[in-house]
Amino acid sequence: MAAMEWGSRDLTPHGALGLTALGTFDRVWMAEAGLMPAKACPSAGAVAVRANSSARTIASAEAFVRGFMPGCSMTVMHKPPGQPDVLFSPLDADPARFDMSAIIPQLPDADRIFRAKGEALKLLGRVLDCGPASCGFLSAPAHVGVDATGHQLVLTGPVAQASSLSEALMLSYLDGKPLVQTPSGVLDVGDLGTLSALHAGMLEAVVRPRALAEPLSREMRARLLQDLRDEGGPAFRLYMGHDDTIGPLQTMLGLHFRVPGYAEDEIPIGSALGFAVYGNGTGERRIRVFIQSQTPQALRDLDGKALPVVLYPQVPGCTQPGGLCAPEVLAQDFSEVRRAER
Repeated sequence: MAAMEWGSRDLTPHGALGLTALGTFDRVWMAEAGLMPAKACPSAGAVAVRANSSARTIASAEAFVRGFMPGCSMTVMHKPPGQPDVLFSPLDADPARFDMSAIIPQLPDADRIFRAKGEALKLLGRVLDCGPASCGFLSAPAHVGVDATGHQLVLTGPVAQASSLSEALMLSYLDGKPLVQTPSGVLDVGDLGTLSALHAGMLEAVVRPRALAEPLSREMRARLLQDLRDEGGPAFRLYMGHDDTIGPLQTMLGLHFRVPGYAEDEIPIGSALGFAVYGNGTGERRIRVFIQSQTPQALRDLDGKALPVVLYPQVPGCTQPGGLCAPEVLAQDFSEVRRAER
């Protein structure tokens, strides 16, 4: 079972191929584990896929399915396109639950977070090659405010523009576009990894803080717990969402990770947070949490020989051999009350 993220813009043909490649890999993985036939179509009910209601996430899920179940019939479940789905987008579907005037004082200092990203901000300034008049946001304070409704955040300074620009530059690279030329030379994959700290800073400031992570992940946590307890359900479940689907879950689980080619705790395009469930034949179940992703170079090249990166970050409280978790540990991590008591 996995929750997957695929960018913030339209799905490109290159991106679709990358998702299809991930689907192919996951099918082989499942077949090797004896959970799926190697070539035949899975039996009815063995696979469940749900996407958020944007055209991009629906297309992303369909691209994954083409690799996971080639030639097989599979319906990706989703709400009508454009209708906010509280499972993935509670801020749009149920804004009233977010009293941002009460939440903002509980958030970390965004300006402190971005002052620590000085190297990445200087690099972005060299890439943009612009002066204070047009790039004043690079030196402006990072600020998080509330809009007129009281239910949405307003971001200014580098937490808004710098994080968006760094993500756009990475997306261009991943999509196979020509390398960006800067006054000091070509913007290479190492530079992009440095710049990814700016997008990671935005996640740290306004996606992963507990005051937002709890209401942002409420429905998804309940759904995942239900899935993990369902011994007779599908062998493979996929939820196709966004970085703000994975980031709040990361907080609730206490996870930290670094995918090669990206900054610490950056959630790469096309990455997934997964939960592998193991049984021992006596009715006991154990769960292993993992991160699946691709390096920037592998996604750009679409090299069929390059396997995805699979990381097994330590979940606090999961002390069994191999980092396995007892189901009750994850249940506690996914409980707002128990997490608040710790």
